[in-house]
Amino acid sequence: MYLKLCLIILLTVFAVYAHAQQGLFDLSYDLPLQTANDILEEGGFFLYDSRGNVGEYRSQDNIYVSSILLMAEPEKKTLAGWLIKYSKENSADNDAYVLDTLQKMHGEKNHYDKDTEQLIWFLTDSRTVHVMYGESNDLILLYYDSRYPQLFGRK
Repeated sequence: MYLKLCLIILLTVFAVYAHAQQGLFDLSYDLPLQTANDILEEGGFFLYDSRGNVGEYRSQDNIYVSSILLMAEPEKKTLAGWLIKYSKENSADNDAYVLDTLQKMHGEKNHYDKDTEQLIWFLTDSRTVHVMYGESNDLILLYYDSRYPQLFGRK
């Protein structure tokens, strides 16, 4: 009986952890949008612009991050994904630190897509983390959920 109870508790904790899938800046999928806003504000970010279901946050103090975009699930007003755009002035050591942090959070098993030049972590069947360099050679991280392609500019 005791073993069964412990197993149920362990599986429940694992399910909650797997469902939350916390990422960088303590953001996680399905987080209420107001909570995500509060987390970013505590971290020194402010809502710079909002269009539809996407909010752009910036910081005057964080020299390493240019902006963070939050993509909100329209009906539930929860976090469907987010994009972190790092400063193009960051050094290779800064970028390596971000990648190391991602590996510690999401594991070392990932996939490099040569065609798109993206490093991808597959979190679930619909949720992924993409790491790539933008046109200005700035590091970009995208926490993506394929159930909401319209929020990410895809059809």
